[in-house]
Amino acid sequence: MKDDPAKFMTRKIEAALPEPVRRRVPPQAKTVLEKLLPLGYGVTFGALYASVRPKAKRALAEGLLLGLFSWAIGWLGWLPRLGLMPPISKHAPKQIIRPVAEHALFGLATVAGYRYLAQKASPV
Repeated sequence: MKDDPAKFMTRKIEAALPEPVRRRVPPQAKTVLEKLLPLGYGVTFGALYASVRPKAKRALAEGLLLGLFSWAIGWLGWLPRLGLMPPISKHAPKQIIRPVAEHALFGLATVAGYRYLAQKASPV
């Protein structure tokens, strides 16, 4: 990866601000934003999942699919298009396995958490 996506997006947001506002942004605000952007990315995919699948039926399969979908959107889509990383065809398999596994775990945790909260919220 050529650049951290959150840092890249933070720089883009900062560059879009008028100069007087930009000078007044404290460095801590940039740090907080850089930490919140990946969280927002995950929350967005969780919210999309919840809106498409109001009842999680097959948590394992749906969690893996959610994770792989979120990985593909980034790694096959916007990250290479923004020049933050080379196309997937330029990566060695060992560079791809860890992010795929991390996204799969994210998907599993998101769907499991969603199922748990949905069961707690529904009347018995």
